[in-house]
Amino acid sequence: MKANGTKHAPTLHEKVVEVQLTCSFSWGNVTDNAISTEVNSDKHSGNALRVRKTLMPKDSGLRVKKLCTILSEFYSWHIDNTLSTPTKGRRLLPAAFHFLYMEKLGDAKAKAEEALDEVVAHYDDDVHAAKALLGGAAKDEDYPPAEDIRGYYNCDVRFFPLPTGDRILNVLGAEVAAGVDSYVDAMAQAAVEDAKGKLREAVGRMAERLATPDGIFRNTLTENVDDVLNVLRYMNITEDAEFATIIEEAKDTLHGWNPEQLRKNPAVRSQVAKAAQQILAKL
Repeated sequence: MKANGTKHAPTLHEKVVEVQLTCSFSWGNVTDNAISTEVNSDKHSGNALRVRKTLMPKDSGLRVKKLCTILSEFYSWHIDNTLSTPTKGRRLLPAAFHFLYMEKLGDAKAKAEEALDEVVAHYDDDVHAAKALLGGAAKDEDYPPAEDIRGYYNCDVRFFPLPTGDRILNVLGAEVAAGVDSYVDAMAQAAVEDAKGKLREAVGRMAERLATPDGIFRNTLTENVDDVLNVLRYMNITEDAEFATIIEEAKDTLHGWNPEQLRKNPAVRSQVAKAAQQILAKL
């Protein structure tokens, strides 16, 4: 609160932080140079082709696949609930999502580490099965010892405050300080465009699927729209008034629809399809 009792308006630097997620299991596929050479020779393709080999094919790789699926699903959630930045590997996380983000990260890490334990515990047997499946393509050097497998797993996050020109003004000068502030402004604008893109994608899919009266669609069609609309007001970090109005209109017309109602009631389906098309036109 300010001294006069009025509320403090949060600045951009209080609304978002940069987040850098590392979420991977970097073992399981390799380029086989020997087989690549054989294929290039057979196809007369010079050195243009590269053969990627799955080290744990079919059932031998089910545990690795489970681990990778857990990591992939969390990464997708991370992308859906953060905003793009010009810096590769970093995104903007609305401060309002921080506790939810850490909860989701904790759940994902717990599941991933349990799956990794399973990979390690059954590693030797799975490698034996994989080599039998690969036959002549199997190579001992492709398979590290079981105790080394954990080194290929990483799931961690780092948070960074947005830079401000006034913090480096006296160190690097006014020109650099102005450049920092311009960069942050451009980052914020790009982030809001990313948020608009999330809405455009979800609403566009709804407009397309519902436009055909007897077209088939999954329940996720409405669920995805609901999910996007539930978080968008936090992603409008520049407080773009026009975008805020579109979000509210979309909530009024597109949020909370029961998929079965849309399937069974052609009039309602047509109404929602038209509303989605109108929202899409404004984006």
